[in-house]
Amino acid sequence: MSVTIKDVAREAGVSYASVSRILSNKGRFSEATAQRVRKVAAELGYFKNKAASDLSSNAPRVIGVVMPQSHTNFADSLMQGIYDASKADGFDIIISYMGGDDDKAQSAAIENLVSRNIAGILLLSIQLKVEHVKRLQHSKLPFISVSVTLPYDIATVTSDDFDLGYQACQFLIAQGHRRIALVGPQVNDQTVGTQRLKGYQQALAEHQISFDEALVFPGAFDYESGERLLQRETILERFTAVIAASDMVALGVMNAAKDQGISIPEQLSLISIDGTNLTQLTRPRITAIQQDFHQMGEVATRMIIQNIMANQPLYTTRIANHLLMGQTVAKI
Repeated sequence: MSVTIKDVAREAGVSYASVSRILSNKGRFSEATAQRVRKVAAELGYFKNKAASDLSSNAPRVIGVVMPQSHTNFADSLMQGIYDASKADGFDIIISYMGGDDDKAQSAAIENLVSRNIAGILLLSIQLKVEHVKRLQHSKLPFISVSVTLPYDIATVTSDDFDLGYQACQFLIAQGHRRIALVGPQVNDQTVGTQRLKGYQQALAEHQISFDEALVFPGAFDYESGERLLQRETILERFTAVIAASDMVALGVMNAAKDQGISIPEQLSLISIDGTNLTQLTRPRITAIQQDFHQMGEVATRMIIQNIMANQPLYTTRIANHLLMGQTVAKI
């Protein structure tokens, strides 16, 4: 069943006329109202068509996707969301894999797409360099960063990384934990890892728990970051709970704990950030603050299609996180 302007108006809590004028870039509305209407329209997949000439057979109905060389455990969910939304509107997808993480690899992946007859670009989990942002802007193609907030003024669809760290720490505190370690974040990236650290610090501060820098174990969001944590003899004397900065970090913590004879959650509680299918494959199942990667991919795709087909502005929006209850957190 197709989405109508009435559906958008009802969900956004405004009149039909207001939706029409906002999506046509007319009238005076508060930024909050305009953003809410555009977000609802993107989530529901509603857009107003341009003139028929824009939808001619010669117009490209292809979206390019730039993906990193390393395959993350949430990439499949992101791509499924992108495929579902693009298929619904008759768009095809071209994927350009980066051959590495350096400037040359980024440049090659972007040029591969810019040189093709495409209508827009989605950047999946890419820490894009400023020179490549400028190259995309110069191409005049619409583009969106997905799942990563970049330190530039560009449209982004992602989770609230501050909230991820905050929610994880708040949940552990609610279970009685006060000595809480944060394991595996990249704290020098100024975006994902740093924001999760700040959220963790905020939750501690709200409960008058002193921040102990010694309980932050930086890493690379990978399995080894978690595995290294429990290679220390006095670990249980230092903290009662761990926030893993990703599901892969959580797996490293769990396996290292088992090797060390440490029982989860009886001796050490664990909560992860991501909540991908990996958390449901372990025993015990991992408790997590879950990101909705499928919705992230869908919303980004619908937004860029709205821009392509109806000249709607691109903007930044964050997808809500929620608690995925598992079996790895105990009350104390």
